[in-house]
Parts: sequence; C-alpha cells; structure tokens
Amino acid sequence: MASGADLWNVSATVAKGGVAPVEESLTRALSGEPNILEGSGDRILAVTVNALGDSAMNESHQSWRVEILCAMEPDVAALTRSIRELGAAGIRIKPRVQRVPDQDWLIWSQSSGKPVNAGRFFVYASHYDGPKPASAIELIVNAGPAFGTGTHESTYGCLIAVDDLAKRDRIRHPLDLGAGTGILSIAICRAWNCRVMGVDIDPRAVEFARSTARLNHVHRQVEFVVGDGCRHRKVFEGKPYDLIVANILAAPLIWMAKDIGRHVSPGGRVVLSGILTHQERRVFAAYRQIRMYLERRIRVGGWTTLMLRRPHREARHTRVHGPRRISPPGLSEVGLF
Repeated sequence: MASGADLWNVSATVAKGGVAPVEESLTRALSGEPNILEGSGDRILAVTVNALGDSAMNESHQSWRVEILCAMEPDVAALTRSIRELGAAGIRIKPRVQRVPDQDWLIWSQSSGKPVNAGRFFVYASHYDGPKPASAIELIVNAGPAFGTGTHESTYGCLIAVDDLAKRDRIRHPLDLGAGTGILSIAICRAWNCRVMGVDIDPRAVEFARSTARLNHVHRQVEFVVGDGCRHRKVFEGKPYDLIVANILAAPLIWMAKDIGRHVSPGGRVVLSGILTHQERRVFAAYRQIRMYLERRIRVGGWTTLMLRRPHREARHTRVHGPRRISPPGLSEVGLF
C-alpha cells in the first residue's frame, strides 16, 4: 500500500442472515476475481463485519455493517452487478462508497486510546499514564502504519490464545506470520522469554514493528523481516517451529496451509486468526487436510481464532478441551472450546 495514496471504503448495512452472501458478493466484485479463494490481488486490504446497536439485542434482529477497504476505486459496473444479484436473492443493499485518505485511515483504525486487558497481557499506548495491573505482562503498542494494537477482535483472540498456551506448555522456537505492529511477536517473547521471528510483506509494518520491539526492550530477542510468509529465506532456514501464529485473513490462511504445515514441528501449535465466524469451517478444512487437529477455538464477537496442533508421530487420537467462557471488558463474550 503506497503511502499517501487514497483508499476506498465500501460499506453496506444488512440483516444478520445477509452478512455472508453480501460479504462474498461484494468481495468478488471489488477484487475482480470470480472466486475469492483464488486471490484478490492487491485490491482488498481489509474486510470487517460489525453488529450495529445494542450488543444485548437479539442477534437475529440486529443490523450488521459489512465494510471492505480497497486500494483502488471500485468498479461501478461490477458493484452494480453484485447489487442486482443480491436483489434477485431477496437481499437489498445500498452500498456507500467513500474515499478514505491513507494516513487518516491508518491512525483512525488503530487508535482507540484505551488500554486492553487480554488474559495476563495489558496493552497500552506510550502516552497512557493510568493504572496498570500489578501482575500483568505489559505491552506498549502505539498507533501506526500496521495492523495490531490489541483492540481488534482477531488480535485480542490471538493474545488470549498465547496466554492460554503459556499456562500449560513451553515454546522455544516460534514464528509470527503477518506480524503487523509486532504485538504478537513481542507478547510471545514476553510469555516465554524466547527468540521470535516475525515476518510481514509490508516494509512499513516491519519498520514500525522493529521500533515497537525497541520500545518494549525486546529488540535483541525479536527479529522482523520483510517477506512473503514462509517463503523468506530466513523463515525457511529456521524451520521447524513449535509455534506458528498467523493473524491475517481467511483466504490467505487457506492458501498458506501447506506451507505452514511444512514449517511446524511434530507436536507443534498453529494459531490462526483474522477469520470471520462463518469462515472458520473453510479455514479449518484446509488444515485438517494436512492432518492438523483442533485444540481450542476462541470467538470474540464475529471473529474466530483457531488453536491447532500437528500430531506427534505416534499420536492416533485428537483431543479437544472442554469449554470455558470469559468476558473481556468492552468486547463480546469469548468462548474457548
């Protein structure tokens, strides 16, 4: 994403039952691809789905907003076809198309100004001067040109997953794919006092992640590189990893399944996030094909984080832990399964 270039935001408000078809139809139209699983090029930067109104309202009566952030101006003809197709299926939408200045969106999307409690992690900006939990693992993350300050449900779910795993296992050689601000790499380093490799395709994100690591005094233990996922030379040479965290989007997670499977050690864990709840089956199916099994599933609002494991060579059976529930402040109830 070029610095200073305008972005485009396309949003539509729908009933609960129309969220999935609207998201899929608009994404196809805006990406220029007949099948979103075949790739969206560089056109689609983010897809978000949010409930509108009182969170205590019955979900079936809520309105939901689907928002798609694009790197280029939408194709009006393709958008019109999408509206007509949805109308034929009984779903009527009136999309709103807005030009969004790049820098304004980056800062707006990352800065809520409030600290985040995620398990034992306490995430706050450097300007925060309020109280801090005495026993918390502190993470200082400022708003900047990268995704991940703990305020989004997918990042929050990953932090909960890392905290949960840190209570019951030892990680020695982790990898963070799509590192963004570096928040998850830093959290992993703090949780296990280990070296971490983080990789992101965006040079600006990597530069920002490095500064965030210095801010948290872990820059000697956490290394960030610019690269396309598992294909970076250092990432390939460092395999296998006993933990791989990837907080990206559903489609890239599906494309990367085999690469991730080749890079995780027997018995190793994989944490996947950036997955809308209705997409989790498709994502899990790709990893089940490479013989990974589900250990836990974390749902925050409309987003899912999957905690998977590659079997040990001698393993024959899978095990899924029993449910427990937690309610983070300011977010929807989270279910761990």
